[in-house]
Amino acid sequence: MKYPIFVKWIYAPREEDDGIRILVDRLWPYGRDRDELGVDHWWRDTAPSSALKRQYSQGEINWKDFARLYRNELYTHPERLRSLKSLAEKGKVTLLALEREPEQSHVSLLRESLELWHDQEISEESKSTVIQGR
Repeated sequence: MKYPIFVKWIYAPREEDDGIRILVDRLWPYGRDRDELGVDHWWRDTAPSSALKRQYSQGEINWKDFARLYRNELYTHPERLRSLKSLAEKGKVTLLALEREPEQSHVSLLRESLELWHDQEISEESKSTVIQGR
């Protein structure tokens, strides 16, 4: 990446070094205003599917399985990463999470994915590798 990607809790105050702040979740914080939170964009589709997030939050799958399945969702839908990759090439980006510990959420996995795949489109071969769990 040309610029670093930061990860923060949605309620952390905006800082000058944040760059573009993007909420990456399917839910919006109840009763909160975009300006109050300092959110520039809200990208629902880059978050884990509702079913996957529900399975994890209800304890049906562990973190390792959640991470594998979420990465699989990203690999099989590369269009979800394109806009983020483009922004990260142009300037600083901060990914915002609803979880109080964003480093232990899907947002850290998303950042990791962007850093790993920043200079390549996801090939058909890599898709099959992830889907098959190799």
